[in-house]
Amino acid sequence: LLLFVPLYWIGLGGPRLLLIVQAIVVGLGAWPLYRLAGDVLGSRLFAFSAKSHRGRGPGEGEVQSDQANDRVASLRTSYSLLPTPYSLLLLVFPIAYLLMPALEAAVMYDFHAVTLAPTFLLFAFYFLERDRRWLFALCAVLAMACKEDMGLTVAMLGLYALLARRRWRLGGAAIAAGVAWFVIAVFLIQPHFSPTGGNVQAERYQWLGETPLAVLGTVVSRPALIWDHVWRQANLPAYLGGLLLPTAFLAVLSPLTWLPALPSLAINLLSDYPFSWRLEDFHYAAPVVPFVFISTIYGVRCLARLVGRRWPPASYYVVMAACGLLLIAAVGYHWGRGFSPLSRPFQPWSLSDHHRKAQTVFRQVPADAALFAQSNLNPHVSSRRVLYHDPAILTESGLSDALATSGFPRPDYLLFDVSSLVNKDDFQRGTVAPLLESGSFRPLVADDGFLLLEQSPQGESGVTLVTLPDPFLDFVRADPAHITYPVVADFGDALRLHGFDLHFNRAEEVQPVLYLEALRPLDEDYFVSLYLLDEWGSPLGATLEDQPALVWHPTSHWQASELVKVTFNTLPWYTRDTSAYRLALGVMHGPDPWQPSARLLPSLSPSDTAGLTEGASPYAIRLPDDGTLLELARFRQVFGMPEGGPRERQYRPPRMMQTAVNRSLGGQIRLLGYDLTPITCDGPADLAQAGDCWLGIVLYWQAEQSMDTDYKVFAHLVGPYATPAESQPADPQIWAQRDAYPDSGGYPTCRWATGEVVADPVRIDLPNPLPPGSFDLVIGMYHPDTGQRLPVVDAAGQPVDDKIVVPQVIRVPDER
Repeated sequence: LLLFVPLYWIGLGGPRLLLIVQAIVVGLGAWPLYRLAGDVLGSRLFAFSAKSHRGRGPGEGEVQSDQANDRVASLRTSYSLLPTPYSLLLLVFPIAYLLMPALEAAVMYDFHAVTLAPTFLLFAFYFLERDRRWLFALCAVLAMACKEDMGLTVAMLGLYALLARRRWRLGGAAIAAGVAWFVIAVFLIQPHFSPTGGNVQAERYQWLGETPLAVLGTVVSRPALIWDHVWRQANLPAYLGGLLLPTAFLAVLSPLTWLPALPSLAINLLSDYPFSWRLEDFHYAAPVVPFVFISTIYGVRCLARLVGRRWPPASYYVVMAACGLLLIAAVGYHWGRGFSPLSRPFQPWSLSDHHRKAQTVFRQVPADAALFAQSNLNPHVSSRRVLYHDPAILTESGLSDALATSGFPRPDYLLFDVSSLVNKDDFQRGTVAPLLESGSFRPLVADDGFLLLEQSPQGESGVTLVTLPDPFLDFVRADPAHITYPVVADFGDALRLHGFDLHFNRAEEVQPVLYLEALRPLDEDYFVSLYLLDEWGSPLGATLEDQPALVWHPTSHWQASELVKVTFNTLPWYTRDTSAYRLALGVMHGPDPWQPSARLLPSLSPSDTAGLTEGASPYAIRLPDDGTLLELARFRQVFGMPEGGPRERQYRPPRMMQTAVNRSLGGQIRLLGYDLTPITCDGPADLAQAGDCWLGIVLYWQAEQSMDTDYKVFAHLVGPYATPAESQPADPQIWAQRDAYPDSGGYPTCRWATGEVVADPVRIDLPNPLPPGSFDLVIGMYHPDTGQRLPVVDAAGQPVDDKIVVPQVIRVPDER
């Protein structure tokens, strides 16, 4: 980092400089990788393959020798005639390296010195292979200067030099220097200077032991515990998959070159800090990536040599095929998970008026002032001597007093952007607003959600939310032209939803932006909550704090017909491991989202309740949880990232339907088919024993005409049936059932458009235990008032039954 100091002297320092230099240095790593590929896969490879072939069989002597020499000469001639195409072919390795999402994530996630290490490590390995000892030493020192644990990586480079190259002095010196630097950095320098008395990341490994020796003892004595953590919690298969898939698994063919990556792998995977396991979100995997591609180069050489021992000319074609496979894998994986415009999840940055206004606000902070700024604003105002970013300095008086005792000044100015500040634990209402109301700080700037507060003289009266200048609320004012999904619904007679947007940020939580209007002057601050539903439509979670817009502009302050933008950025759930889920909206009296009786009932506009195809809304809006919520969108994880949106009306049968049925119920509704999901149990998957298990089935209905009746769907588990068939009971018992309006009550049949195909997920909780035998699922519809079932009719419209049977959905063995 000292190398950056002269740039700060001449006025070029700042976050932009750091990010640009970081990207340039990481990009330069492509050069040693390309040179290494040329050395390892150059003409020497073909000469080696032919030489190996020459001595293949004892007793084949001079005849084989002459033939092999001719082939070597031919290969060398052909290689020398085509140097440029072959050199271009080897560009695949640096291209794949630069397209690696794990490396791109490190470049994208702020500035970290360790992100520079991959380039120094690549140069170090290249000079090690070329026996350029002083250059190797220089690059090793630069790598170790990036982070304390890089000493272990350099030590493993020394071990590689011993095992693979028999370079005893160089290898021993690298091992000694790397271990010494690690010990000095971690056990001497950091404890001396750190306010906490040690490494700031040490607490991530306390689950293994309080001291390094205790950690080592746990690793040695409890391998099962370590393996369970690495395999299950850190998800080793997914972690290695993200490293190996972009290389088409060619990197596994050279295990010895993985040695230098082992310390970083252990540090990441043994941590109990979940972010260190996330390969493509942060910078933790950066030191591993160089050795993945070094191993890929040597893996291709291993494969080419293996084939070349039997047929020397094939070595060239093996390299060509491997490079083609690597290019396909790298580009394909980058398309699914990368960060560049070539990737599927890429989203271009936009410079809004809000961003432009930020620069004006930043310039109003005096350069010599002690400043607190929230985390996402902090880098923009970092060219000062005293800068705070931990909110504890505002919430914990003891910390502020301790800083003052130590000679650190209290902040003179506070900088917030409430529109982007996460309102965790109601920080904005509980901390930021009281600072204004107490009079200890006064607003120097209050514009478009930006608040620049300066210390005010003692005794000055405070500022309330109502007295903030009107431009401050520009961040909640909405432009109806920007609504992506126009969905109109009223919540009681108080609020109207005009539509919403969805903000996707790779694997992070989807953030809805609502556009709401007050239907009348409101004398109550309604609580607007976002709900997380499972794929069956049952609520799993809800937001518990007001979102920023409602903290500073509660509904009682809204003017009639005012369109207000509410962005949800305070979400309490984690859906990364959830394959499918939904988001729904609720508006209620009071802040408790789990009181259904307090919710304002949503009602849809006429276009959303149309029963005919013509004029019907394109969105099939659901009202789950007994009609008290409004479903906004559904999501599925695709390549580890959420994709989805509001449910649109479908008029074609699904392409991938497990079982087709095609039976009509009363000429009004047709059951096209179903998907049966495996039985899921919270405990042991044994239906003959006590345990919480459930059966899932997705029914695909199609409206044959418009309906004015909301029919209920029944799904009954009946049995048990023994074999043979003649012993089956005539009137089987119902063991479990689910009777509800379609889609867990959220989408009644009177709102179906003619010809519309409706997916109806049904979850049936199973009793504990089930008796031996096989069980059928009986499905149909009935009138909720009379209980009369819709008849199953044939092609002529004649009733043939009142139910549809899905046979043998469960079989419980007789353990006797």
